[in-house]
Amino acid sequence: MQPQPQRPMTRTQRAQLSAFMQRTRQPGRRTSSELGRGPVGLPFTPERHHGLTWEQCRLATWLLKRANQRRPLTGTRQQVQFRYALRIAGIVSSVRAGRAGNSAWGRSMLATRGGLAMARHAPHILKANREQRRQQQAWDTHVAQQTPLDEQIEAWQQEQWRPKSFLVW
Repeated sequence: MQPQPQRPMTRTQRAQLSAFMQRTRQPGRRTSSELGRGPVGLPFTPERHHGLTWEQCRLATWLLKRANQRRPLTGTRQQVQFRYALRIAGIVSSVRAGRAGNSAWGRSMLATRGGLAMARHAPHILKANREQRRQQQAWDTHVAQQTPLDEQIEAWQQEQWRPKSFLVW
């Protein structure tokens, strides 16, 4: 059997549907057409998140989709709602500040707590590293004060060919 082609709604059906939607619509809840212009279904829009451009909204939507796929939210309904709100706030903050997609910022933040964490939890390792650095610096200065081997060989060769007096022998 082939599916029946859908017929357009009649005026009566359309009126009944509109009346039903008006009756069941929750007060205070906005429909997608009231949210503003732009693509329907985007969680981020300039109207809802002031200061974002459409390009930033697209980036934020992509980041939210990726975060939801990689790290789905679990817990009770209230916990999920709260965490979702935090996730949205974090994404909006990073997109507004220009940190999203900024690899230079990521590199600058890499291991920023490293010094404090080591100082708090492993001071003996830092002490050993300091001692190692002191020894290396002492060796480097010693080597720098030495004459290079090529110069020593050249001086020795010149000494061999220099005529010697009878008294030196």
